[in-house]
Amino acid sequence: MAIHNLGDVHWLQGDYAEARGCYEQAQRICREIGFRADEGRMLGRLGAVSAAQGHYARARAYGEQGLRISREIDDRRRESAALYALGDVCRYQGDYAGSSAYYDQSLRISREIGARQAEGWVMAFWSLLSHQLGDDEAAREYSRQALRITRDLGDRYSYGYALTHLGHALAGLRQLTEAADAYRRALALRRQLGQSHLAPEPLAGLARVALAQGDQAQALAHVEEIVRYLETHPTLDGTEEPFRVYLTCYRVLRANHDPRAGDILDTAHRLLQERAAKIEDEELRRSFLENVAAHRETVEEWGKATTGCTQIGKSAEATKGCTQVASHE
Repeated sequence: MAIHNLGDVHWLQGDYAEARGCYEQAQRICREIGFRADEGRMLGRLGAVSAAQGHYARARAYGEQGLRISREIDDRRRESAALYALGDVCRYQGDYAGSSAYYDQSLRISREIGARQAEGWVMAFWSLLSHQLGDDEAAREYSRQALRITRDLGDRYSYGYALTHLGHALAGLRQLTEAADAYRRALALRRQLGQSHLAPEPLAGLARVALAQGDQAQALAHVEEIVRYLETHPTLDGTEEPFRVYLTCYRVLRANHDPRAGDILDTAHRLLQERAAKIEDEELRRSFLENVAAHRETVEEWGKATTGCTQIGKSAEATKGCTQVASHE
């Protein structure tokens, strides 16, 4: 448990390599002593680390192992967590129907057993899923429910996600002033908690709101913070929508006629193709590239800025011959 807790500290700080090492060590000990309940917990943590770094097949495998163990020992709390984790893997890859089905099962169990923290967590991410599906009315309601639960429990980590996802929903509903307030509160909380790796998403949200309000200078100020972070953390591990963050940076820089826009778009496209290449299942890889709006739009924007290239569904290897044009506007 001490090793597991140390892994959680690394996880909360965004140090996923160290977190993985701790969780793997803890899992081995659990297996050696036959402590199956916590072996399932460690598998869940390993799945979360894998998903945060874009290793979706590995995350699914850990999730399925954890689900199997939880059902064998009738651990309903761990079953709910494993189902949620599998829903996340589906969402990351654009399998929204699969994600919704897993979230529904997880939420139902968490309510049956009175696991309020788990309920709040699922509601926060069902808000994000609803936003990605274009249902911002539902997204707003789910995030508000998540805010009530996490506030009552004092769960500030989850509260930050609920605030960010509320910002997404409000921005989608064109309630820009309210969206900016939600993003600012989420950003302040991440800074208070020392979670700089989770700050880019509310920052990107603030940049999108400023751009929508015609304040290009303010949008650029937010993006400057993200760009500085990208210098040392280009993969944005731990963020829910890393390529949406990149796309926001590109569009704000382009709107300001900033020459860095082209490099940002190139990096986003390269990282997107690298992550897609890890998905062996062809249907899931296509879903990842086409069903997730930020991924599809990244490919489309890159295609517009290159000569004769259509990238959707293709790997980086297949697009080597494409030549970047001189400047992205």
